[in-house]
This record gives sequence, C-alpha cells and structure tokens, in this order.
Amino acid sequence: MVLTLTQLDIANNVIDILSPVEEITRTISEDKACISVIIPMVRVLRKTLEQSGEDRGVHSMKSAMLESLQKRFYDIEETDFLVLSTMLDPRYKDKFFSSTNSHESAKDLLEDVYKFQTCESDVQEPAPKRPATDNENTSALTEIDKYLFEPLIDLKKADPYNQKYLSAPPTSVPSEQLFSGAGAIYDDKRSCLKPEFVEDLLLIKYNFPTVGNCYQV
Repeated sequence: MVLTLTQLDIANNVIDILSPVEEITRTISEDKACISVIIPMVRVLRKTLEQSGEDRGVHSMKSAMLESLQKRFYDIEETDFLVLSTMLDPRYKDKFFSSTNSHESAKDLLEDVYKFQTCESDVQEPAPKRPATDNENTSALTEIDKYLFEPLIDLKKADPYNQKYLSAPPTSVPSEQLFSGAGAIYDDKRSCLKPEFVEDLLLIKYNFPTVGNCYQV
C-alpha cells in the first residue's frame, strides 16, 4: 500500500505530536526520576499541544489529548507533595507553575514547611504551639526568595534535605522491571532456584550500576 501525499503529511504531523510524549514518558520512567518532574513535564506537554502550528488532519487528536491531560492532571498544582518536590528540586523550583495563584500558593506552602522545620530543629523540648512572629515570617520569606532567585542547578548539587521530598519515583516502572527481571531469571533451565537466590540476583542486577564503583579494584 502506497500512502498519498496527504496521508504522509498527516503521518508526519502525528509523529510531531507524539514525539514529545515519547520523550516525556522516557524521562519519567528513568530509574533516577522522582516526582518533582511531574508538574514540569505536564506543563511542557500542555504548552506543546496548545501551540498553533501545522496540525492538518490531527486537530481533533490534539484537542482530545489536551482534554485527557486536563482530566487526569487538573489538580497536580494543588497536591502538596508534588508542589513541594517541584519547588525543592533545583532544576525546576517555581518556574513551571501555570498561574500566578499556583505560584504564590506553592511559595506559601514552602514557607510554611521551612518555618516548621526551623522550629523543629531549634526546640529541644516539646513546647506549646504558637503563631510565628513577624521576625520568623520575614526570615523564612527572605531565605525562600534567596533560594528561588539562585540559578537552576543540577539535582546532584541539591541540599541533602531535599531528598526527603525527591525520593519517590513518579511511575511504577522500576517495580515492574523487577517483576520482569524475576521472570527472565526463572527460565526453563533455572525453574528450581530458591527464592533467596533470585532475590540476591535481582539485588545485584539493579543495584550494581549504583554501588559497583565502590568495589572496583
């Protein structure tokens, strides 16, 4: 079957639309990905689909994808742990929120967490809760503004404290890979392996790239 020029144009437009989806899917499925990528990736995908360009034959497809994106991710900028992880990721911070209200709410949430952590580290004994003073509010706001004003940097240079909010993976791909890995180990010739041996093999397979350099001679 030979495609017509019109069909080829439509096929190329479909590829152009789906290419960012593939790239984002690969990004959020990486072993080192964390939940801080969700808000930025969804924002980038939405902006890409909203761009007016050559959409001959795929206009309905773009509209359906935008509608599905809104339906599935409409509340991500109202979800505290996603907002905090994005704000604390030095690659993104406050650069990818879709509105001024979302940006201000994210900043207020980060300020509350900062003040709570500061009070928790300063108080040695349990004390009754009290409202934050003006000085504490000013100090928290100053520190947050200073952090947000700094240029974006690589995640490896982030403060270790940030890892508390950046440790969760955005997808279930890593856990699904473990099941696939176990299935590959239990082949017909090794069906009698003991479970503890399989666990050891999986541990080595998926952790050696991370810790293997520590054991090089």
